[in-house]
Parts: sequence; structure tokens; C-alpha cells
Amino acid sequence: MPSSWVWTTLGELCIFLSRGKSPKYKDDDRTYPVFAQKCNLKEGGISLEQARFIDPNTIDKWAEEYKLKTGDILINSTGTGTVGRTRLFNESCLGNYPFVVPDSHVSVVRTHDEIVSEFIYAYISSNFVQQYLEENLAGSTNQKELYIGVLDSLNIPLPPCKEQKRIADEIGKWSNLSYKIDVDRVHLTHTIKQVKNKILDLAIHGKLVPQDPTDEPAAELLKRINPKTEITSDNGHYQKLPEGWAVCQLDNIVSYEQPT
Repeated sequence: MPSSWVWTTLGELCIFLSRGKSPKYKDDDRTYPVFAQKCNLKEGGISLEQARFIDPNTIDKWAEEYKLKTGDILINSTGTGTVGRTRLFNESCLGNYPFVVPDSHVSVVRTHDEIVSEFIYAYISSNFVQQYLEENLAGSTNQKELYIGVLDSLNIPLPPCKEQKRIADEIGKWSNLSYKIDVDRVHLTHTIKQVKNKILDLAIHGKLVPQDPTDEPAAELLKRINPKTEITSDNGHYQKLPEGWAVCQLDNIVSYEQPT
């Protein structure tokens, strides 16, 4: 580790490290949302679209520190398949809501102002830390729990503040590039599918390559390979086939053996 770095624990870097609380819900009053595990989206990012809502009569039971703030690191802490999922909170997701508080299945990591939360978020999100958290879960197979003590004692190699920022910025740059590549890949896959369909459509309409009137008509070809074939030049999908083409069933032009 570089000489200017130091080993510490996550608990030493936090001003608030806690699970949320179990709320009393009143979903017909959509004033105060509750951040649940499903708000940490599987595909990445956070959203309050599926949030439930606190009974306004119980709002005074929530201390100010439970109101999520930009830079808070949110970690799903219950349930196989979701436990350990880590996201970085930003108050921009609130929209018109005054604030949001976490339920008891989400752990909140709020670092001191001198600590770059994006760096800590990147560290906790890394494969080796995620593996460490998975190896230190408690509970039954179907109801795994990430206890707050595991997070509190998590070892962290801490660089100087300015280097934390540089590392976080570099990780953000490459993460954005990776995300763009994924999006472009999805778009490219869709485009390739459209191109293949268009090529086939052009071919079946005789527009992909020049037609040669001296070619043997497909009907004659079918007669030669299967004299019993019923030959037609039209079907429901392509009413006007190029001259010389024909429509047939697949089993008229293939041979196959039944499995023994």
C-alpha cells in the first residue's frame, strides 16, 4: 500500500452507520416515502417508484439522521439474491418528496465530510468486498442477514482525501464508459436484428441481387427433388414472389431420420 495510505475500518469513517427502522405504513397518504430494498434497482441506480409510505402520524419517531442525504451509501441487508447490493444515494431522486427514510432491511453508510463517499462506495461495490460480505452473512439459506457489525469492522485502505477524489473520478469515468458500451451493445443487437430482417425481406422480393432469367425456376427444382410436392408461387406473407420462385413445405426439401 502507498506510504501515504492507512488501514482503517468503515466504522471509523462514519458519522452514521445504521440500519433503518420498521415503519408503520399508510400507502393512501403518499407524502413520506420509505426506501426499501427494491428501491436499490437490480439493473443499477435507485428509484422511489415502488416505495411505500409512512403513516404521517408516526413521522416524529424518525430522528433527523435517518433522513437520507446525497452521498449516503445504501446497502441491502436482508435476503438471498439482494443482500449486499450497494447504491449511492442522491437527493435528486426525491422529486417533490420532502425526504425519504430507510426501512429496517437497508443499511445506511454516511461518512465524515472529509471522506469522499464515492470512493467508499466504489470500494464496497468491488467484487472482493462483495465476496467478503457474502462470506460473513448470518441466518438461514433463504433469509441471509448482513449485520451492521460486519460493516462497522470492514477493513478499508484509505488514501489521502485528494487521491480519494481522483480515484473516484477515474472510476466514475470508466463506469460511465462501460455503461455506454452496454447501451450501445443493446442498440447494436436490435439494429442487427432489423438489418437481418430487412435483408431477408429484400431477398424474398427479388430486390437483394439481380434476377437472372436463365436460372432454373424453383418449381422445376422442386419437381426434380420431390415429384409429390404441391407447388405454388404465392403465400399469405409474400403475395408477389419473384418470377422463378416457389413456396413449399420444409419437409418437401429435407430428409431426416426418426430417433431410435
